Amino acid sequence: MHHEPQAEYILGVDSNELERLWSQHRVWEDEMRALLSRAGLASGHVVLDLGCGPGTTSLELARCVGSRGKVLAVDESRACIHTLSAEAQRLGLDNIEASIRSVEKLALEPESLDAAYGRWILSWVADVPAVFEQVTCALRPGGAYIMQEYLDWQAMKLLPRSQVFETAIQACMQSWTRGVGKINIAEEVPALACAAGLKVESFDVNARSGQPGTPVWNWLGEFLQSYLARLVRQGAFGQSDHEAFCSEWSERTQGSDSVIIAPVVADVVLRRPG
Repeated sequence: MHHEPQAEYILGVDSNELERLWSQHRVWEDEMRALLSRAGLASGHVVLDLGCGPGTTSLELARCVGSRGKVLAVDESRACIHTLSAEAQRLGLDNIEASIRSVEKLALEPESLDAAYGRWILSWVADVPAVFEQVTCALRPGGAYIMQEYLDWQAMKLLPRSQVFETAIQACMQSWTRGVGKINIAEEVPALACAAGLKVESFDVNARSGQPGTPVWNWLGEFLQSYLARLVRQGAFGQSDHEAFCSEWSERTQGSDSVIIAPVVADVVLRRPG
């Protein structure tokens, strides 16, 4: 197993967060499957899962490529890789090879992949061109780099509108600017693809919404409450603001007339020329 220094995930990797990631995946699994189908991922393919986390996407990829295929799952979190390895063993999936490594230091064999996949990974990467360069080199001619990345995170809105909610979203946006990456990284994907020698095969915008009780509502509520609590601990969001947010979110959740607009995501398929 290849080891690299472990980086801290944006919300940590405790058991509650790992469970939240599974809940999040269930919201997006249909979109993921549709995107993999459009990209042509099929039985027998070798696919890289970039920043696999606890393996939600890796397990989906493993089912897609079947027993004759292989999933190379990489993540910097030791806890996530151990969780994935245990789950793959429990399910009897022997086509997943999980390793602890940075997505910026993949060290893959040239032309060894049929595809690479990543969801909400590039926003947290310091050297995104390095990822593109390495993935392109590892793809076989005709191979696909498939991604789901944020295009417009600040598009998130609560309707009817709420100043309490918008203050919280502003705090999140400010926190992203202090990180190493760029939250709306999908804006740069066409240029990054061109520089790496990849062709943009498709670039679709995914704008979702939900009312109280729906998977989208629950997903965003779980994320915001967890992330804002983290910002409070860091001194980047006021305790009173956090309490106001939690109170209003609870009230909205009990009602039926609210709608949340999710961050806009780009579903992208890039292709290495054959």
